[in-house]
Amino acid sequence: TTSSSSSSTSSKTLTVAPSVGETAGVREESSNNTTTLGSNYATGDINSTSIKVSPSTTTTTMISTTAAPNVPYVPKILSVSVNNKTIPLPDGRNTYDQTVMLSAYVLGECPTCNYEWKVIQQPVTRGKASTSMSEPHSQSITLTRPVEGTYLFSVKVTKPSNNSVDTNDNINQPLAVGSTIANLTIFRPAQRNKPPLVSIVPVKQTVTLPISNVILDGSGSVDDVTDSSKLEFKWEIVTRPLGYILDKDTGPTLKLQNLLPGNYTIMLCVTDEGGLEGNATAAVEVIQEKDYPPSANAGGDQIVYLPQTETIVNGTASTDDHGITEWEWTKGPDDDGLAVDMQDTRTPLLKLAGLEEGHYQFVLKVMDVSGASDTSKANVYVHPPNVAELEANAGPDIFLTLPVVSTALDGTKSTGVAPFT
Repeated sequence: TTSSSSSSTSSKTLTVAPSVGETAGVREESSNNTTTLGSNYATGDINSTSIKVSPSTTTTTMISTTAAPNVPYVPKILSVSVNNKTIPLPDGRNTYDQTVMLSAYVLGECPTCNYEWKVIQQPVTRGKASTSMSEPHSQSITLTRPVEGTYLFSVKVTKPSNNSVDTNDNINQPLAVGSTIANLTIFRPAQRNKPPLVSIVPVKQTVTLPISNVILDGSGSVDDVTDSSKLEFKWEIVTRPLGYILDKDTGPTLKLQNLLPGNYTIMLCVTDEGGLEGNATAAVEVIQEKDYPPSANAGGDQIVYLPQTETIVNGTASTDDHGITEWEWTKGPDDDGLAVDMQDTRTPLLKLAGLEEGHYQFVLKVMDVSGASDTSKANVYVHPPNVAELEANAGPDIFLTLPVVSTALDGTKSTGVAPFT
């Protein structure tokens, strides 16, 4: 054996025993048959060594090798890849409730490879983390209940030695090694802004006059992103009776006042901070109250005896279901055409003065809020003084004694006679 600082030479003895018919598995061809091995070894090269096999003898030949320089052993590099994953969270959830599998793949088949997974980074959670990892020494790992955030894993893949690789320190080394980083991202998807969901309460209502005010409430409108307090409200009138005007209103509630009979369609438009608009409509029906016409009552006929020349015609007995709004007294067509002084002709009580003997007729016309009207007549008969009510009183009897031949009779005690008669 010869050695130096950079290389050394060694001799090894190989003994091959012959067998029946063949020698050491080598088919017998001739006494000079020779097989040359030219394999390379990690510890050095075999220098032109010959093995001679003889059918009848055992030959021992020395194999001379030259050792390679003493350098560190470097295994081959495996190409390793991982199926990284990015998974969105379900709406309203902070944890992904399903399991997630990450797998490592080696270029080329490697059924004997060993795997080692380690966590490099994971999301920070309050308290004990709820995510668990199973089977860290297999080709695939399974993660349970990952939370929002990014997970980083290292995976190292080792191809074990087949016991043919020796280093100078006689330690068995792997044939090949590879590693990579795996990424799992659990994210909350950006919310897709949707138009506001508009609600009007009540959706439909019917009122009967004289009720002419209604309230529509849109405060129940909601949006998936914008807070209700920041929503913009705008009310519009779509259909209405002719002549009705809706004042501009931008609040969540709308008060309709002084409604006219008919059908109304009201639209509420709600806009969120993203500019998306939703709308809904409500229907209002205003029914005209059933209105009966008024009933006029002029108070009936009267008889007036002179010297009375004044009287009052009373129409207060006139009625209407919603009240009388107008009164009007006029002379009727069937009187004698006599002059008379008429006062308060636009009130329920008609005052008459300056009556003369004869027949008077007066017509009362009443009108209600809807314009319906009715009339009634009253006759006033003016007669001369009533004889049945006169009482003549000639005074007491007078006895004369002659020579008195004259006296005076006193009728001043009579009643029912006007002073001028």
